[in-house]
Amino acid sequence: RNGARRRTAPYAGEPLVAMRTAETVCGPGRSGMRVNTAMGASALHTSLIGATTLGGRYRPIRRIGSGGMGTVWQADDLVLHRRVAVKILSPSLCGDEVIAARFHREAQAAGRLVHPNIAAVFDYGEDQGCPFIVMELVAGRNLRQVLDERARLPVQEAVGVAAQVADALAAAHAKGIVHRDVKPGNVMLADDGRVKVMDFGIADA
Repeated sequence: RNGARRRTAPYAGEPLVAMRTAETVCGPGRSGMRVNTAMGASALHTSLIGATTLGGRYRPIRRIGSGGMGTVWQADDLVLHRRVAVKILSPSLCGDEVIAARFHREAQAAGRLVHPNIAAVFDYGEDQGCPFIVMELVAGRNLRQVLDERARLPVQEAVGVAAQVADALAAAHAKGIVHRDVKPGNVMLADDGRVKVMDFGIADA
């Protein structure tokens, strides 16, 4: 809108930096197992684009966002033949049991929720010792990006966004889930006019 180019970007922020380190593979039945993560950021990104699959199913196409915990990729689901968003935990964090558990909790919390104003979670898995979450691909921009560009929204539009966010949170609360990190960066404004609440990484259930 207003001449701005839309992009598919569930998350935005600093680029992922993969560290050369030995890390613990987290997950049920795999505690204490060690793997070597020896790829730098450039090698990691090169290996992901079209040349590999995550969990033998999801083929990354392009990076569409990143943040403190990892990177989000647009990917092809080779089983259901659809485009999805895949959030991959940073390799430098995979050995941190607390962070890996939080990442898993995000998938579990969001996976319990089915609502038109909540970004759907389709799958959770691990690849090369790092977990990933497969999500609905939302075409649009987050509210933080829109506010940075426009400073503020017209009253009617702001009320509409707030109402949809409230509907999403009410649905989460009905399932006993409290988001705990509602902010403009976690609210997507989709191109079709819907609002999507995302990132249940520190949700309390």
